[in-house]
Amino acid sequence: MSVTESSPLRILRVADVPDNRHGGMSRTMYCTGDCLIARGHHVDYLFHDSFRWKIPVQIQRYLRAWEAGSIIKRRIAGGDTWDVIEVHEPLSIGYGCVRRRNPRLPPMVAFSYGIESRSYDAMRSYRRLKGIPFSLKSRTTSRALVWQARLGVGLSSHVICSNQQDVDYLATNGHMPRSKLTRHHSGVERVFLEAGASIHERPMKGILFMGNWIERKGILDVIPAVTAALGKYPDAYLTVAGCNCPAEVILPSFPESVRRRVRVIPHISDLAGLIRVYQDHAVMLLPSYFEGHPLVMVEAAAMGLAIITTPVCGMLDFIEDDVSGLFSPVGDSVRLSQTLERLLSDHDKAVRLGQGARVVAMSHTWDSAAAKIERAYRSVLKDN
Repeated sequence: MSVTESSPLRILRVADVPDNRHGGMSRTMYCTGDCLIARGHHVDYLFHDSFRWKIPVQIQRYLRAWEAGSIIKRRIAGGDTWDVIEVHEPLSIGYGCVRRRNPRLPPMVAFSYGIESRSYDAMRSYRRLKGIPFSLKSRTTSRALVWQARLGVGLSSHVICSNQQDVDYLATNGHMPRSKLTRHHSGVERVFLEAGASIHERPMKGILFMGNWIERKGILDVIPAVTAALGKYPDAYLTVAGCNCPAEVILPSFPESVRRRVRVIPHISDLAGLIRVYQDHAVMLLPSYFEGHPLVMVEAAAMGLAIITTPVCGMLDFIEDDVSGLFSPVGDSVRLSQTLERLLSDHDKAVRLGQGARVVAMSHTWDSAAAKIERAYRSVLKDN
């Protein structure tokens, strides 16, 4: 199919995520997809709901890539046409191998929400720091996914990364020339910016942790840091939201003396509810050892929360220390506690950092994110 530099594109976007707007990755894909459609393009999606192979849960992340490749191949044979096929990095090897056998098929763009090999290295470093055993089974299965993703990247015509560290990693390790790399960013709906502008008073001792309750998100540091802060500030409280984990699992992690000031909201299903959660807090903790470009960080910034995070990945792209947030070293729960207590004791500083974060968030629209994705597509079609 002949495509000019300005003609509308037909795009297929593929990821093993639920077909809804609730998750961070699926929301990112739908929000940028809506903007691409508004620009005149046609966007189709291939999400988890379309996968049909009966695969045991333990090995799904290894075999879904091959199922995705099989589905795409079958749909093209059935008459579906696309100019570009964008595939989430861990799934990219499946269609990459299909296209390697038939180069006339649409080019593939790999979309990474955090390069798998960098995630693996970060996990190993964090576990060494914390003295956490890393079994042979875990090493083997993790390395298998890294290998699979790396091969998929190598078969891609272009890679869209979520942060500058990922771009630099692929460029300096010989995986891909910089001309075939695009740095993406998460965006924010205008409703968050509008809601953030209307807040004049907020509970200044409200601490928010938003995201899955997992090791990668820094929960081993959140627990002691927040426990110390709640012990020192009797009016402070913590909310763990969007954690996909019941309260009875999370609450026992905290001493009984502070447990009553820890609230758990496992799921948030609409933007209005999400905004209310942000409005009830002044500080957001995001001490992950690895991320892509966290959507919750941009949303919290738009709502004017003071963000405490680690100087890695997309957080390093978005946050300027002591201007739009505060950095705390990866895995250092003592420093995290000290940084949190600085904001709980200094109302003006928390407000200043929240306003600084809002300024950055204003430039992170979904349309600007979609424009970067479109340029990546155009670059691929120009080269193919």
